[in-house]
Amino acid sequence: MGFLSFLSKKKKTNKTPSVSEGENPSNRAAASSVTVTVGFEEVFKKFDADGDGKISYVELGSKLSSLGYEPTAEELQAMVKEVDSDGDGFIDLNEFLELNKIDSEKQTQDIEDAFAIVDTNGDGSISPSELQKLLRTLGDESSISDCKKIIQNFDCDGDGLISLEEFKKMMCQGSNFLQSRN
Repeated sequence: MGFLSFLSKKKKTNKTPSVSEGENPSNRAAASSVTVTVGFEEVFKKFDADGDGKISYVELGSKLSSLGYEPTAEELQAMVKEVDSDGDGFIDLNEFLELNKIDSEKQTQDIEDAFAIVDTNGDGSISPSELQKLLRTLGDESSISDCKKIIQNFDCDGDGLISLEEFKKMMCQGSNFLQSRN
């Protein structure tokens, strides 16, 4: 169960990712796995506020609170305990990666859940201000201008917003999407 699953209150749907004709799904999965791992390492660093290589239940609670969720200390401790394979009371990088090992169906669902969280207006798109709020929550101080540039790089239909499909492409770029503003 990934962190986004903790946040998700949506009912899981049974969706099958499509494979383009002639595309080898195992090649796509391998490339996606590397990108996802790098992305999760970056996310881990954002949760690990004190940089000690471990996420405490307090650090987890702080990030979840910044995303608008207010779990109790007991709920946070239970989340950590569920993942804490070595019993030290913390989530280390390996445990975090193991927690977030996902198949492509689960990855797609988690991205859709994340999109729903970021799409605060509920209009099916992410605006520069919504993207900025997400990035600030993750510790990035991007300006609205920066967010507009990021959106430009993924905005296929030119409407100045990120749709769900565009968001999926952006997220599959891993942490590299932050560098797209340079």
